[in-house]
Amino acid sequence: EPEVLMPGDEGTVAFTLKNTATQYSIIIDGEEYDTNARVRSATLVSIDDVEVNSDPYHDIGILGPGDTVELTYNIKINDTARDGTKHLEFIVAGSSYTYNYKWDIPIKVDSAGIKLIPTKPMTLENGVATLEFDIVNTHPSTLTSVSIKPRAEDIEFSPMEYFIGSMDHDELFTVEFNAITVSDNISTPADLKLTARYRNGYNQHETAIDELSLAIVFVESNGGIGLMGIGLIVAILAVSGFLIYRRNKNKQ
Repeated sequence: EPEVLMPGDEGTVAFTLKNTATQYSIIIDGEEYDTNARVRSATLVSIDDVEVNSDPYHDIGILGPGDTVELTYNIKINDTARDGTKHLEFIVAGSSYTYNYKWDIPIKVDSAGIKLIPTKPMTLENGVATLEFDIVNTHPSTLTSVSIKPRAEDIEFSPMEYFIGSMDHDELFTVEFNAITVSDNISTPADLKLTARYRNGYNQHETAIDELSLAIVFVESNGGIGLMGIGLIVAILAVSGFLIYRRNKNKQ
């Protein structure tokens, strides 16, 4: 586990060896043979893209009818491994060469992870905005501890980080952040970095988009002139009325 690994991931491969005999002896051509199975060793072999970090098992012992033994190996995927199915070889040595077995063990590698998609205009109007993003798990396995964090200089976000939790394959989650400028000298457009952190099994991963930008615009409200505008009009009317009154008085 996990079921599908990413480049650089560590995982475990577990095997159960079982003696499927149902009785302790069988008779073949008049000869009686016991059905015990001796296991001398069990080895999982590394390849170029997959390193096995566990030593082979030796002198595992004898398995009677119905007996089982659990074997676990730690593996690591190379950082440069390409997507696809890798094939390890699992070799079990029995009491003699006749009882040696080899199995092909497929290991799936897929570099797909969390995809981040902006779904609303990336614009702060008069210094504020609500930003919305679709978060999609494109990895074939379930990812856990998924969180999203935005960052831009001179801009504060609420929440500071959005925790989603577990996401199944192809699951989509929509998150929103309230953004507000905290400086009068902010540059426009402002660079935005959006980071997704998540786990595949117990492997920590991070996906970042840093080519996003936020436009910052200032818009005057329509149809309103504000208190200062009203005060200015009143002042002009008062002065005009005063001049008319003075002229009329002079004529008298």
